[in-house]
Amino acid sequence: MSKNELTKEQKHSIKVRTLTAIVLVALLVPAIIFGSIYFVALSVLIAICFAYESVHITNLTGTIRKITFVVVIILLIATCYYVIFRNYLDAVKAHEHIDFANFFTVNFSELKLSEMLLLTSAAVLFVMCFFSREFTIRYVFYFFSMIVVLSLGVQSLLYLRFTPFVKFAETGKIITENGFVYGQSLGLIFYVIVGVCVNDIGAFFVGLLFGKHKMAPEISPKKTWEGAIGGIVISFAVTFIFAMVMAACGLPILPQLDLNHWYWLLIISLLIPFFGDIGDFFFSSIKRSFSVKDFSTILPGHGGVLDRLDSLIFASGLVSGLIVFIEMIGKI
Repeated sequence: MSKNELTKEQKHSIKVRTLTAIVLVALLVPAIIFGSIYFVALSVLIAICFAYESVHITNLTGTIRKITFVVVIILLIATCYYVIFRNYLDAVKAHEHIDFANFFTVNFSELKLSEMLLLTSAAVLFVMCFFSREFTIRYVFYFFSMIVVLSLGVQSLLYLRFTPFVKFAETGKIITENGFVYGQSLGLIFYVIVGVCVNDIGAFFVGLLFGKHKMAPEISPKKTWEGAIGGIVISFAVTFIFAMVMAACGLPILPQLDLNHWYWLLIISLLIPFFGDIGDFFFSSIKRSFSVKDFSTILPGHGGVLDRLDSLIFASGLVSGLIVFIEMIGKI
């Protein structure tokens, strides 16, 4: 297979992307490691960026644009974190003591969207049509879909970070050496993040060096079949080996994902890059429908936060759903 030559522009792009990635790692990793309120705060910041970028790419102007941003951020935050408000009010009514050190961990040990909030979101967005000719029914469906998808995506990230702590605590296998009780619960979210990042990096470089055949140029002009296959293979190998090594060392990413259940690890490791690519194409399609290249320019070389986390949203949702499914099968 012939090797492509890198242009000066491509080399500069790689440098900028790398520097931005290093800064992001320095900022994100501590919040992921320490979990608790730190990771919840990070997720709130991400949700706000999602709301901003969802509105930013539209053709809305003037006052309706500002109102839409406020409405979308309120609806998105309410949908993502309503479980916190609900459980907090229940605890206050019952006069229970709230241990904030573990409060957020327990709240996000399951996936749950409020049907009432979703219906309210649809109603609020539809009512906005009566106050602006710019805000057509197209925007109602667009923003409602974004609220549902992004809410599940943010909740899935919280689930991946916090549910291992709860599951290991239930089995009595949580490691508490040096008082750092969150150490063993890091495996699952790093497993998914590594899978998505390696897939993106692998696809980027394999496509850059060997890509010849475009996948869907009308949606994502730069993606090639060679890059996609290369990314999937590399991601699968890295994540499967990572999970198996962790399990072999007595530190499985989840109690039910140990060496005896290696086949689940194989399936999940293979599906992570596939769903990551689907997420990439999903959000790329949205950008193309609004004739924009990136959701924003917040991250130099990467575009917006949604441009960077598009694959992670779908991959996180997949893994979270599979874990729920595996637990359900185990209880049958």
